[in-house]
Order: sequence, then structure tokens, then C-alpha cells
Amino acid sequence: MPDQAWKDRLIRLLGMLGSSFDGERANAGKMANDMLKKAGLTWEDVISVNVKQKQKEYAHAKYPWEEGFYQSGNYYRNPDPNPEEEISDLQMADICDTYQQYLSEWEKGFLKSIIDRLDAELPLTMRQHRTLVNIYKKVKQYA
Repeated sequence: MPDQAWKDRLIRLLGMLGSSFDGERANAGKMANDMLKKAGLTWEDVISVNVKQKQKEYAHAKYPWEEGFYQSGNYYRNPDPNPEEEISDLQMADICDTYQQYLSEWEKGFLKSIIDRLDAELPLTMRQHRTLVNIYKKVKQYA
């Protein structure tokens, strides 16, 4: 992969694509494309990110926020760890789902949305995780 100076130049050229001058936009686009060809890259090589894999890493991790991470431009720090047991968010949600008779209507709706999110392999936000942990603690008192 090209060095940082190459990346910086490409970023500057791509920034020029927002110019109000047609010629400047066209020239910037051509120069950026030429840079890629010279480096033996395609646009897909430059802009593709394996988002699904990154989401999967967070969704089923035991403590996805243990070291903190960036999501949607926000930095998330450690929430309270999972209670006593070392189980995943999906396992916690499944246990809570088994004991729905102890949950309020809001908690049931929240739990359904969390299970759908985890089944789609999407990560929970820190707030969603903490709420799930609180529901899990409540269920464990009755179960």
C-alpha cells in the first residue's frame, strides 16, 4: 500500500471534487484516478472496508468496550462489566427472553430490538449494553 504522503495527496485531490469549477473537479478526478492506476490499485481497494467483519467483532465480544472503541464518530469507554458471569450480550438477551414474565412491556420491546440487532451481527451501543445488563440482573433475581 502507498505511503502516508501518497494518501494525503489523494485526500487533497478528492477534496477538490467539491470545487465549484468544472475544470478543477475534472482535473482532480483524473489525477486521483491516475494515482490509483500508477499504484496498481482500484477505487474498490481504496474505499472498501469490511464493515460487516468489524461489526461482528463488537457484537459478540464478551466485553466489546473493554479497551474502548470508536463507533459512528464517538468514543466509547468501558461500561460496567457483565454481572458475575462471563457471558456475551447475545447469551444475556436469550436468558432474559426466556423469563419475559418478569419484564415490563418496555423491557420486552427493548429486548426484542436488542435480539434483532444481535442476530443481525450489529454491535450494541454502550447505553444499550448497560440497559441489557440491568434487565439481566433483574431477571437473575427471579430465576
